[in-house]
Amino acid sequence: MRKIIAGLVTLAAPLALAGCGGGGADPVAEAAASRTAHANMVAGLGNNFIWDCTLEHEEPGGMPWQFVLQRRGEGSRAEVVALEASKRVARRTEVRKDNAARIYIMHDGSRVLIAADGEVRARGTGVASASDHPDGRCRKGGQPV
Repeated sequence: MRKIIAGLVTLAAPLALAGCGGGGADPVAEAAASRTAHANMVAGLGNNFIWDCTLEHEEPGGMPWQFVLQRRGEGSRAEVVALEASKRVARRTEVRKDNAARIYIMHDGSRVLIAADGEVRARGTGVASASDHPDGRCRKGGQPV
């Protein structure tokens, strides 16, 4: 019995060490995994979203901030939510008009301004995402702005 347990421990040790990361995750692999998770989420939505946004990190090699704005519900009960592949909960946003642009006030108070052509700017100190990811692009989906 001891030999069996010792054998299992010997086999499991390299797997446990590999899972620990051994000194930090590879940022390139993390960025690729993040982009893949986001792409899979967007594919699952079909064209059922307002904007698919990517804001690049201001530091070279930093992780992008990717999210989708989606309209849920109908009529006076409709609301706009922000979806992120890394978060399981859709977060409600407030929408304000600014001529041809829209200002989306995120759950933490940060503001994301999206122009009609898809240019996006984020401002705020509520989360690191808005302060570290000031500019980017959004792709229009099938839902109305």
